[in-house]
Amino acid sequence: MPFSIAVFRQEGLPVGGLGVDVVALLQELDDVDVAVVDLDEVMANGVEADCFCNAHGEVYPLAIEERIYEFISAGGGLLHVGGTPFETAMEQADGAWRAVQTLPASPSEKAPTFRERLGIQSYRPSELGHAADSELVHVFDADLIGIPPLRGSLPELGLTVTTTVLPQTAGEGGDRPSDLSPCRMVHQAGMVRTPDGRNVMPSLLLVKSWGNVYVDQSWEILPWAIFTGQVADELPPGILRRMLDWLTTPAQLEPLDPPQPTVQAGQSVPVHARIFDARRSHTWTIRARQGRLTLDEFRSHAPIAWHDASCEKADATGLRRTIVKDDPDAFILPVRFEVIDIQGQVRDYSESAVIPSRNVGTFMAAK
Repeated sequence: MPFSIAVFRQEGLPVGGLGVDVVALLQELDDVDVAVVDLDEVMANGVEADCFCNAHGEVYPLAIEERIYEFISAGGGLLHVGGTPFETAMEQADGAWRAVQTLPASPSEKAPTFRERLGIQSYRPSELGHAADSELVHVFDADLIGIPPLRGSLPELGLTVTTTVLPQTAGEGGDRPSDLSPCRMVHQAGMVRTPDGRNVMPSLLLVKSWGNVYVDQSWEILPWAIFTGQVADELPPGILRRMLDWLTTPAQLEPLDPPQPTVQAGQSVPVHARIFDARRSHTWTIRARQGRLTLDEFRSHAPIAWHDASCEKADATGLRRTIVKDDPDAFILPVRFEVIDIQGQVRDYSESAVIPSRNVGTFMAAK
């Protein structure tokens, strides 16, 4: 079955941060079933699709908050393009839409905004006041997005996605494996950067989950893809296709185990990776890669020269293992596992590093 997206579009509701017809753009893509829904349909039936997308960018009706929360907390995916998601709530009165206050009435109140209930936090980077907009550029992940740098379409806010939203206790979360705690990880697949290479804020977030971070809901939860750039008249070429590639990835990698282990001089250590297969089927390849950085390269954030490494099945569950050997000339030994599709494209990865024990003190001081 094709991947299904419910695109919310309401006649007369303003649009914020999005100057393109996202419905038409999605309908041009292959293997996607696009259904346009309005306020009445969402209120009556909820969201009946794999993924929710708002054709109004930052603007949404206040009335649909609980319906969207029900969908997301039950494992639904999220596709967002155009500004900050769920930024401006609106209500209709006397035939006109007007913005409504969704923040607490006083600073002493702790009630979260709707966006915060979903686990999305916003902030305004201080660097925005130190560089002209014309100097800033989006730089995209070469593997997951692979499109050229982009000028313009800058976000107004930075976003982070919390690892967990609400606590879970034993017995909650459906068929959750006992050895896996619910968590989320985010690839900052687009980054706004200054001319001298300083990161200002992410502009494209690809979110993956292991288990459901919301209380008492299903274990399976689908990915999110969020592009926060203010889109005037066109999206960056190819970005929507790559966001859909992420949303439809049938297998994703959990965090590497153990994270940042140490290796004794002249010895070696195993590093493991496990696939969390939310779609329950895949025929793709898992590849292991390793690298090395000197202290100067580590401090200067030099790119890692990856090379293929051994990648073997460690047990019957599909756990993968690679062996990292000590390198007397290295300060740190990065390691990475990748999910490769049948076209050879990297669809997900997880990274960590092995630290030679002689360098642990310097590494902790340099972090």
